[in-house]
Amino acid sequence: AAAAAAAEPETGVLAVLQAEHGQGASAVVANWVRAQGDEGRCLALEHYFGASSESVLLFPLLRRLLAELRLHVGDAAQPEAHLPPAGDEELVALFAQELAAAPQVAQKPVVLVLDGLHLLSNSGTSVGMQAHTLAWLPEPVPAGVLVLVTGPPTPTPVTQQLSLRPHRALTLAALTAAEVQAVIERTLQQHGKTLGSEHMQQVRGAALASTPLFLRMLLDELVAVAFYDQFDQILASYVQCTSHEQLLTAILSRWEVDFGKDVCERVLSALWASRRGLSTNELVDLAEAPLADVTTLVHALGPELYCANGLLNFTHEALKQAVHQRYVCKQTTQSAVRVRLAAYFDGQDSKWARRMDEVPYQLQRNGSVDRLIEFLGRFDTFVELGSQNRVFELIAYWRSISCVPKSGEIYVKTMEQALEYARAEHDTKRELLVGETAAHAGIYCWQIHQAQCAARLYQLALQVLSGLLPPNHSSVLRVCINYGALYMRQGQYTEAEKLYLDTLSAAEEASGKPKSAATAPANEDEEREVAFSLAALYQNLGNALLEQGGRGDDALEHYDRALSYFQKHRVDGPRQVEMARTFLNMGIAMESLKRWSEAEALYQRSLSIREHVLGLDHPDVAHTLRNMATLLYQQHRIDDARLAVDRALDIYLSNYGTTHPLVAQALQVAAEVEAQANDLETAARLWHECLAIRTACFGDTHPQVAATCEALAESLQRLGHVADCLNLYMAALHVYETLGQEAEVARTFYNLGALHEGIGALAVALKHYREAQSLWNMDRAHFAFELQTVAADIRGVESQLGGVVRANSQSDSVTAGRQQY
Repeated sequence: AAAAAAAEPETGVLAVLQAEHGQGASAVVANWVRAQGDEGRCLALEHYFGASSESVLLFPLLRRLLAELRLHVGDAAQPEAHLPPAGDEELVALFAQELAAAPQVAQKPVVLVLDGLHLLSNSGTSVGMQAHTLAWLPEPVPAGVLVLVTGPPTPTPVTQQLSLRPHRALTLAALTAAEVQAVIERTLQQHGKTLGSEHMQQVRGAALASTPLFLRMLLDELVAVAFYDQFDQILASYVQCTSHEQLLTAILSRWEVDFGKDVCERVLSALWASRRGLSTNELVDLAEAPLADVTTLVHALGPELYCANGLLNFTHEALKQAVHQRYVCKQTTQSAVRVRLAAYFDGQDSKWARRMDEVPYQLQRNGSVDRLIEFLGRFDTFVELGSQNRVFELIAYWRSISCVPKSGEIYVKTMEQALEYARAEHDTKRELLVGETAAHAGIYCWQIHQAQCAARLYQLALQVLSGLLPPNHSSVLRVCINYGALYMRQGQYTEAEKLYLDTLSAAEEASGKPKSAATAPANEDEEREVAFSLAALYQNLGNALLEQGGRGDDALEHYDRALSYFQKHRVDGPRQVEMARTFLNMGIAMESLKRWSEAEALYQRSLSIREHVLGLDHPDVAHTLRNMATLLYQQHRIDDARLAVDRALDIYLSNYGTTHPLVAQALQVAAEVEAQANDLETAARLWHECLAIRTACFGDTHPQVAATCEALAESLQRLGHVADCLNLYMAALHVYETLGQEAEVARTFYNLGALHEGIGALAVALKHYREAQSLWNMDRAHFAFELQTVAADIRGVESQLGGVVRANSQSDSVTAGRQQY
């Protein structure tokens, strides 16, 4: 199969192996991959879903696969360096890019094993990146890559998605009679035992003897029989079993006789409830049994348990199901076991990692909402789970109890209380930790769209850090970068500008002073981090000025300062990408000043760096191409613009699929290009596609949806499709009014006035023009040009109506007017 993947350089291979539980698909795949790897035939990446609770989560999976890829074909010294935060859709694009490049770099096929993919969970993923849709799995499979998936033949959401893709269907046949005979003889020989012909016939005749898992468990039990006079009875009871569950029920009964029912129940039920498994010492504590009893049972379980990182867990799902049916099938019993585990780990002060693994998991699975809220809201919990690599877990827990919005306010109070405590104890080290943690909590609140909570947390972080650290410390600068970005996201560009200017002034003043212990960077790495943080501040300041309109020259000045900081230090791959972003922003500034040739040269520099560092098919390359297409069509270079936007669209589609917001952005630019070329039919079709994606991603009441409705209406208006235009403008108007965006409401009223004037509905046109004029009058300084334009249009319509219409003749209210539609 690996050779087949290499032989099909155009598409690679997706192979789906379907097998019933217990047929040994995981073992077959693992042994085959190991043999291929040992012989150097391929580079193997393996993932076995269900091996632990985290193994079924998408973003930890992608991070682990990327780190493993980099060990073999990338940065082996720092395999996880520069990975985006878990939960970031950029991680999906990065995975697709590096997987596609791996065969060429490794000079051999790549085999990606996804064993038990049907167990993949949607937990912790965003609405736009549901794990079950498989949007994260590249389609088509990259050249030289074999994706080998195993799963059951019964339909699941994942297998249904797989069936929609071109794939090779594989099946795993049951063991033949000769293979069953060989397995029996080899297994018994390893233990120095044999079976008589009659007993051998009984084993071979068992209903599930051709299933490897059943056969292995049966033979292990027969080997363990201590009294020969009981052998016939035991064998007869085992071979009558018609399912794995029946056999395991009989095995559990035998364990209870040999090791004690209480010990078996407490040990096995604790393992059943655990998230990642339990260590021997944890089992001893939870079972409240002597160490010798627990270790004897664990040793006897043998192949039914596996050990990973010191934690024991069930080898297969069948045993977990049997334990569930025998010991914890009642809800009250399950609850008692989970409460016991949560209480035990919450008391383990020295085992932070294990506490964070088990306590919230047990509380969530038990439905203990109040206790879970209390635990998640703790300061120390956020310190552990609010980090870049685990924040997706935190969000998933809050989401599971429908408390994501509430969590922002909880963390504000938590950080305020932690700061009060640290100051009361005069604990400067703890106070500094509070400041840094509050900054992370601000990022968390930004991610869950709680802007007010994020602002309060950034303010608290700045208050603490600026009091304990010099103004040019990288921690202080990072908070200011994020706080300013929050302002920018809310359209508060002047507030962002002031914050950036104040921060830069204080930081550069401190950097310019004679270096003291208080102001000097701790080491060369800290000095570089400070320089790059200052570069980011200047870049963001330039963005804030550019967004305000008419300040392109000022923005360019700050972009130049950002470049100067980059040029003072050695710039590695990720920093080169930041430089590319600076060149891109400078190009946008030049474009705003209509300095076309300079803008194009800067876009080309950005594109060159991104292609070199990130690869030809990285989304950042598409971002640059999209901007370049806009520049080109403004210069009426339609063919060049089409080439740029088509390439950008292809990159987005290959990385994200057909329903991602970035695909919509590329379609928007493509529509604008065709409108500029006067191909209105194509432009309208592209706007339709863009609108469908944005509606699916954001819902009917998002401002981007409203803006797209307006753009589509303008194209249809030029085509003479008046009725459709009217519906689209009214849909946009409804969104803007709902969101309270008065400037957009005014613009839509104006467009409605122009539409009605064009079809001769002059009275309606006049009403809409006056509605727009009324809203723009609320900010005369900002909308001076718009007011001048609409006044001329009103005079024109009044003239057509046969004279000036007196104000007191306008008896129709705005509401009554809208009811016409």
